[in-house]
Amino acid sequence: MTRPDDLVRLLRSGESARPRLIWYAPGERIELSGRVLATWAAKAADLLQQELDAEVGTRVGLVGTPHWRLIVWALATWNLGGTVVLDDDAGVDVLVLDGHRLGDLLHGGTWSPGDPATRGAEHVVALTRAALARRSPVALPDGVIDEAAILLTHADEMDPLDTAADDDTALVDDAATSSYADLVAAASPARAGAGDGTGGRDAPTRRHVPGSIPLAEVLRTAVATWATGGSIVLTDPEWEADQGGDPSAPAFARVLESEGVSAPRA
Repeated sequence: MTRPDDLVRLLRSGESARPRLIWYAPGERIELSGRVLATWAAKAADLLQQELDAEVGTRVGLVGTPHWRLIVWALATWNLGGTVVLDDDAGVDVLVLDGHRLGDLLHGGTWSPGDPATRGAEHVVALTRAALARRSPVALPDGVIDEAAILLTHADEMDPLDTAADDDTALVDDAATSSYADLVAAASPARAGAGDGTGGRDAPTRRHVPGSIPLAEVLRTAVATWATGGSIVLTDPEWEADQGGDPSAPAFARVLESEGVSAPRA
């Protein structure tokens, strides 16, 4: 049985130099090998554990449209045995969101731990989506962690202090709650299939995952695909619109074909 906290180890093993996540956004194509993706997740997990005292059961809220950096924070949370929370009304211990969104949430531009505007979080991490950014492009309130400025200073590998039980909660969203035992296993064969997209094992699947679907669905598709040795091509909604808005549009289809997408979109 593969659990979500197995994924960082799996991404580092075997053909770890092979791409496991390819990201398209306007003006961007980012390719992350298994080893690089696992390293990003380890850095985020090290930050969570060393600076934010995260542990088994810590609730980490992720806010925003699907992006490769949000996937990194989900992997980091699971690596520690925490719970990824995607329900916008649920309380959390740590909140990870785009830095520019903080201004929409906070009144007066200030923040303090436990602020109801950030769902009672004791810690807030401001995400920067630009690939090469080394600091947030927007001013952040005192106490908010600038992910772009600090993440690269953390360790490339880390050991969690404890391990989640099978029945501990791995993912909470508006529609469902998944445990560590069932998050990967509950994925449908169509979502998790490897090989030619029909469940065969001739070659690892490369699956298109549109960023226009809910983040919970993106995460479930990603973990199921990685657990079977596959990879994903994640596309930003703005990029999708620029390519005709549908994978069957000629420009869109050419990109997916060039990337070797071998399974239907999520």
